[in-house]
Amino acid sequence: MGTPKSPESPNNNAKQTELARLEIGGKRTLANWAISHPVGTMLIVSVIIVLGGYFLSTLQVDLLPKLIYPQIRVGVSNRGVDPIVMEETVTRVLESRLATTE
Repeated sequence: MGTPKSPESPNNNAKQTELARLEIGGKRTLANWAISHPVGTMLIVSVIIVLGGYFLSTLQVDLLPKLIYPQIRVGVSNRGVDPIVMEETVTRVLESRLATTE
């Protein structure tokens, strides 16, 4: 059977130096607590991530509001006229006059 470990064993000494290193000015900080409690830290982080995902999925944000763009529709019918003549005499005149309409 093994011999009992003395209080000055290397394992006990390492724990004391780790605790002394974690103490800063006699205060325990959040970072020190997180380092010394990894399971608790992982549980808290997991809960925050799950709750954040849930609330993000239920968040209703309308990024693009519904806009109604103004439209003007013009119909010109002149049977028997050549398309080039119609474009030069009617279409271009209408486009230039209606382009300034807001």
